[in-house]
Amino acid sequence: MSYRRTKELKANEKTVASPKPKPVAPEDNWNLVANPSVYLDELPQPFRFINNCLQELVLKPVANEITKIEERKQTSEYEGFIKEAQATGCMELDQATVLERVSVALSAGGIINKEEQFGVTSKIVAGDNFGQITVLDVHRKIVMDKLKLPGFEGRRIISMSTCTLEWAGTQLTYIAAVARASAQVHIAVFKHSDCKLKALYNLNLLPDLANPLEPELNPD
Repeated sequence: MSYRRTKELKANEKTVASPKPKPVAPEDNWNLVANPSVYLDELPQPFRFINNCLQELVLKPVANEITKIEERKQTSEYEGFIKEAQATGCMELDQATVLERVSVALSAGGIINKEEQFGVTSKIVAGDNFGQITVLDVHRKIVMDKLKLPGFEGRRIISMSTCTLEWAGTQLTYIAAVARASAQVHIAVFKHSDCKLKALYNLNLLPDLANPLEPELNPD
């Protein structure tokens, strides 16, 4: 290549403008969003000294103690050597929303006969999404009886309570049930000798409503 040709090529290289850098979006700028030194706000004295005291004397010791406690929770000593037991069985309940254990039976004078309590306390009452209550014997793992409470059709049972009394050689358990968006409290009962549920009566808590059975239909 001649000296003249080489000189022309160098002159052309000088005339070609270097490409301008492309603009960078703020969220892609490393110095703005990724550089950790940006987030370290250096405090003036004596605030740096106070901050170091808080970190070393309070925050770090507390964090270390919390870590020790959480690690101790994962050991068997934390639970006091509670033995693990496998479930002896299961019972399927369709859309149960609340469970209530049957209360112990009270005889005259509030006396509790402990010898007869096993057959009472082994039963539970379950409420579901359809306004139905079910009596179950968890010891025998069977369903004793079911009852659809009138006026609670399609309503979720949200709370129940029980009371058991000695009666004529057996026990009577009364059940009070409340459903969602209902002003009624339904009272049902069953004898432990046959475990057949019966609806007794209901209490209207809002008697002044024009439509107490469906409160949502009443005007505000």
